[in-house]
Amino acid sequence: SSPLVPGAFCSMEFLFRPTAAGPASTSITLDFADVETMQLAATAPLSLSGTGAAMSTLTASPSTLNFGSLVSGRPQTLPIQFTLSGSSLANSRANFTPLPPPFSLGSENCTMASLQPNVPCTANVIFTPSGLGPASGSLTLSAYDASGRAINVTASLLGTSIGGPGILRVDRAPTFNFANIPVGTS
Repeated sequence: SSPLVPGAFCSMEFLFRPTAAGPASTSITLDFADVETMQLAATAPLSLSGTGAAMSTLTASPSTLNFGSLVSGRPQTLPIQFTLSGSSLANSRANFTPLPPPFSLGSENCTMASLQPNVPCTANVIFTPSGLGPASGSLTLSAYDASGRAINVTASLLGTSIGGPGILRVDRAPTFNFANIPVGTS
């Protein structure tokens, strides 16, 4: 809005805020007027373009890890895969939230290297049943995308402890009284 003298320059900033993934473009025309006559003196067409990147997401497969019914004290290990969709998380390390007993995290390759799109990583979850009855928990993998936005995925963990092998315990010798039974009969 202020006059621009010959030989001078001005600068402008354009902000690109995509509303969808994929390419976007537009063009604008800058009009320059003669400051004395306010008549159009020149125009400058500008083309602007950018690409909206898809938001990164993490998925777990399966989304529920069900160990079924297991004998108390006998652990079982099941794998779960995590897959990144969207852009690479090359500068971000993923991490798991701690698991509550009777679940624990075994070997995994999700936190050792940067997550890459469509390349699954695997975590082995261990269920060590104790006591009797159902157990549940959740396993959450967290990372940050290039913009610093946290991305998380949570998988449900289920299992049931059915107790250990049966043991019959006799505290004292039982006494049985059959009364008087005639010989040869029952």
